[in-house]
Amino acid sequence: MGAYRSVAAGALRARVWSTRAASPSLDDPRFESLLLRLHASIDIREFWGALSSILDELVPHDACVAYLDYVDYAQTWDASRILSTPNARRSREWLERRREVNMMPSFALSNPGLKLYRLSQVVPDPRQLRESEFFRRYMAAEGWYYSASLLFWDADRLASEIVIRRTAEQGDFTAREMALLQRLHPHMETTLQRLSAVERRAGLPGAVQPDDVTKHDAIRSLPGELTVAERELVQFVRIGFSNKEIAARLDKSVRTVKTQLTSVYKKCGVRSRTRLLAMMMPRLSYD
Repeated sequence: MGAYRSVAAGALRARVWSTRAASPSLDDPRFESLLLRLHASIDIREFWGALSSILDELVPHDACVAYLDYVDYAQTWDASRILSTPNARRSREWLERRREVNMMPSFALSNPGLKLYRLSQVVPDPRQLRESEFFRRYMAAEGWYYSASLLFWDADRLASEIVIRRTAEQGDFTAREMALLQRLHPHMETTLQRLSAVERRAGLPGAVQPDDVTKHDAIRSLPGELTVAERELVQFVRIGFSNKEIAARLDKSVRTVKTQLTSVYKKCGVRSRTRLLAMMMPRLSYD
């Protein structure tokens, strides 16, 4: 656990509070490249690396764990893959013992479709929370006092979860930080759905086509009259392909792809790839 917390305490405090005092926005151009890296991920490891970079910039934290493809969340915390920062790696047996006294699973299951919540929402009374066996044995004992969970559903089944944890010094997640995570959620969800679909089709002959990895025609939500060629181009952009990859698949030059994409931007009233992707995602709010 100490390896991930090797930064000097004073430097860490300065970084935490300076970042929280001026929480960045997803509208900041600095983060467009980070979001593009997320959407361009070609496997889960790349997704995890891109997500870690985004969270490092947007939301100060001590640890993060991703539980991908739960076997049966109502019965067990077993997941097909569990990725975590070094200080949060635990055995599956430890996870199961933790679940036995954890009040968060029942909260998530009693709120189907919930996308984001804090631990402090599960037990609003701080004193009651700190006196619970779960908090004493599996939060405070590990150095964690606050957590936020992003949930990803497949119909009424909880498919995956990303948990972000904080120390007492870092404090609870602010409303603005929760709003940022809420805005990040559809970006994560789209990427996870794409990678899951690609993995299911791994080994099958032929290239993966855009329609194979989308459940609905999100392009219809875009303003402007896009040509057939532009719609095909945008489908590949939504999946996460680079201009070079799109050019290869459509048998066009990279320059032609860039020209067509510029036309799409103009018709949709946006100036970047990230803004175009955002237009195809549902607008969410956090109260």
